[in-house]
Amino acid sequence: MRKDKTVSLVIFATALLILASCSTNEHTPVDGILPTPETNHSEAVTPSHELSSYPALNDEIAERVSSTYSSDGKYIIEGYDTDTERAVSGLIPVREIRIVEVDSGLTLWKMEGLFALYQEPQFCWSPDNRYVSVAYAGRTWVNAVVVDTLDMSQYPLPYLTELAPLFPDAVPKDDRADPCIVPRQWKNETTIEVDFHWYAKEGSSDNESGKFLGSYLYDIETGELTVR
Repeated sequence: MRKDKTVSLVIFATALLILASCSTNEHTPVDGILPTPETNHSEAVTPSHELSSYPALNDEIAERVSSTYSSDGKYIIEGYDTDTERAVSGLIPVREIRIVEVDSGLTLWKMEGLFALYQEPQFCWSPDNRYVSVAYAGRTWVNAVVVDTLDMSQYPLPYLTELAPLFPDAVPKDDRADPCIVPRQWKNETTIEVDFHWYAKEGSSDNESGKFLGSYLYDIETGELTVR
């Protein structure tokens, strides 16, 4: 049991280091969604939501823990409403993330965590500010989605289910694969670069720790996946 806890802390610390490399804004990003590895990437998933008033930035009830503005200043994406009773490894998760239109103060998109276990989220805006990626972490995984601000639809990024079949020599562990996908940067207006790793079964990875690492390019509009 002690060994499992140690491994979990190492995995989580590694994920946070990768997440940190994504943000180039002085503001820090947000979090908030369950892993969706089996979602069809060919169609956008539009979350149901209602426009709502945006609390003041110094709101003490729904604490704003991390945020990133689009470069044109039109939107802010943020995680807020902390859950101190469910802190993991000293990190306090948030219950919700949202995109707010700065001028109107309206919440245009939001995602609520079902179990409030989403920590240290990070965001990357596309060069034209149309798309924003959201990376969010649990204790043993990191996942990510992309939101299209044109219509506030949401696209899951390729996850373990799509990636593992491409690497037959790196079969994920059955019990603790601990998959992580973390957007690193936008290569152009529609293509995002994503780092990934998981723990492979014994003998199926060249890494002594069993961790299999890689990266891919994903075109949000065409769905083209290029493994690097």
